[in-house]
Amino acid sequence: MINPMSLEQMVWIALGSATGGVARVWMGGLITTLVVSPFPWATLAINVLGSLLIGLGSVWIESSTVRFLGIAGFCGGFTTFSTFSMEAWLLLRKGAWSNACLYMAASVALCVAAVMAGAALGRLVRNW
Repeated sequence: MINPMSLEQMVWIALGSATGGVARVWMGGLITTLVVSPFPWATLAINVLGSLLIGLGSVWIESSTVRFLGIAGFCGGFTTFSTFSMEAWLLLRKGAWSNACLYMAASVALCVAAVMAGAALGRLVRNW
């Protein structure tokens, strides 16, 4: 069964998503300027940081309003799975199989590890 959201919850998610999207584009541009490479470092870094933040927020944020704003909104707008998928496909299409495989494996492994690290950090901070 679908859990209906209130208008207020939708507004918090929308605000967080807009902020996360702006942060993603800004950070992506910054990393791409600093690290010139055919490897998609910016998207990988953004996904790992977003995973860390969502892990941290999952145990650290108790307010449902802040969860909608930060986890569903900001992290949803900030992380870039669709961009990751497009970049992996472009690498495969170019025949850069080793870079594509490295990118896909690193993205999944590092992002899952970042969620775990964020959750551990959140528990540590909460109990401090």
